[in-house]
Amino acid sequence: MSSMIFLGDREIFVSNQRFSTLIEFGLEVADAVASSEQDRSFVQRLKAEAEDFYRGIDLDLEELFSGKDEFGFWSRVYAELAVRIERKEIGNPEIDDWRPSATAEALALSKMLATSA
Repeated sequence: MSSMIFLGDREIFVSNQRFSTLIEFGLEVADAVASSEQDRSFVQRLKAEAEDFYRGIDLDLEELFSGKDEFGFWSRVYAELAVRIERKEIGNPEIDDWRPSATAEALALSKMLATSA
């Protein structure tokens, strides 16, 4: 089973495990980089929404995020996540086989969000 993350006509298909990883690690990075009250509200809102995510969910980013500021924030978060994955600063540093594809998917998500920011 897989999940689709989409924004307009752009889409990314990921495994259920990768979807969970992108959300979990994205929230971890977001907590670390949120620098304003607005950023922290974006993080809290996604944390609340993520409680209802399930295996195989299709995620419409236009429904999830409220506007350009939020798209921009999450674009920066997922770009930073890609860097942290590559540097082995997140996830199990002894297991590398997942890193290239996770980095690519985090970057693809960042770029998708940036086009709407």
